[in-house]
Amino acid sequence: MQRVNKEDKDIFNIAIYVHDLVKEIGHSRAMIESLNNIPSEKIKDIYVISFSCDKEEIIFRNSPHKVKFYKVPKLFQKPFLIKMLYFYIMSYLIKLFKIPKDTKHIGIGTAALCVDYVNIQFIQEEWSHLYFKYIKNNFLKTIYKKVLFFFFIQAEKYLYRIRKDVKFSVLSQFEVDYLKSRFKVDEDRMILNYSGVNFDNFSIPEKSRHETFMELKSKYNDLDKIDPTKPTYLFVGAFERKGLKYVIEKVKKIKDSQLIIVGKPESGSYDIKLTDNMAHIPYTKEIEKIYAISDTFVFPTIYEPFGLVLLEAAVMGLEIYTLTKKVGASELLHNLEGVHLFDDLHSLEIRTNNFLTREMRVSNRKKRKEVFEKYTWEMTGEKFYKLLSSTNLS
Repeated sequence: MQRVNKEDKDIFNIAIYVHDLVKEIGHSRAMIESLNNIPSEKIKDIYVISFSCDKEEIIFRNSPHKVKFYKVPKLFQKPFLIKMLYFYIMSYLIKLFKIPKDTKHIGIGTAALCVDYVNIQFIQEEWSHLYFKYIKNNFLKTIYKKVLFFFFIQAEKYLYRIRKDVKFSVLSQFEVDYLKSRFKVDEDRMILNYSGVNFDNFSIPEKSRHETFMELKSKYNDLDKIDPTKPTYLFVGAFERKGLKYVIEKVKKIKDSQLIIVGKPESGSYDIKLTDNMAHIPYTKEIEKIYAISDTFVFPTIYEPFGLVLLEAAVMGLEIYTLTKKVGASELLHNLEGVHLFDDLHSLEIRTNNFLTREMRVSNRKKRKEVFEKYTWEMTGEKFYKLLSSTNLS
């Protein structure tokens, strides 16, 4: 009989189930950063089951050769309900026939049901109540959304309440509390594991603001509407849930204001009327440079289990405006100079329109970095590895 070394039990394969594992998507970036802060010697191989996946050196930069991508063919992308059902079936078949038995199976939210661990980035049942309160649709779309949310919620009930063997990494305290109260999840099945921020990737550039702006303008023509010598507001994210219409309402009231909008509507069209001083960039892989040419980050999100962009904008030295209710990252932003927190949308008020000098940005970054160093990706990775390797989380 072969003797098993106790240390070997802490070395295992990992399988990740998510629709798209690319770093430009917030929940994927959190998963990627967590993986990269688990010591490479603790992981045999990483299997990615997904429609799309970043390059191996991004997913696991210390040992990219350990990443193996099983691509789910994009046969059904719309409607989203069919896409979900299709992914459930395909991911289960890939797990059954392709993935080794000694593997830890990890899902991001309800992307897959055949998992042992869930990295909870979003709780659809909690969001559904807010969605129908704040977002208005036509009759047919409302019916479809109700059906879609019903489907999501049944998946959550299965994973979070019925499956007593599943364990969870949860990225904010308010979500931990919700899982306890709504799904009756025991404390010994989950960990509170805040997302971190990569200080190297999000640092103030050596180039001048003007140089950075001109470089970006050559790629994004809509920046012609922005004057880089004047204060600039910034919004990043999906339009509906992140509260773009409230940003536009507030910014329009401020004399000589200008706004950069990065993102897209969550689905289909969106009734957005941009003025001459509002630039729209649908997608970018250079978000850190966008932060560098902006002064004030306005993020009145209706529901945000964490919100990586808040920490990123904060360490880039920007002024911050956001809400505290159901916004996870706000739990780390209290009592920071230049960070303005409001209880809800009705109380949100933009009080500043400052042009930040490099010295002001550096000063803000230094003070905030002292706080955020308690919540690094290294710590996130360590806690996630503990979740995967330990049978007792209490």
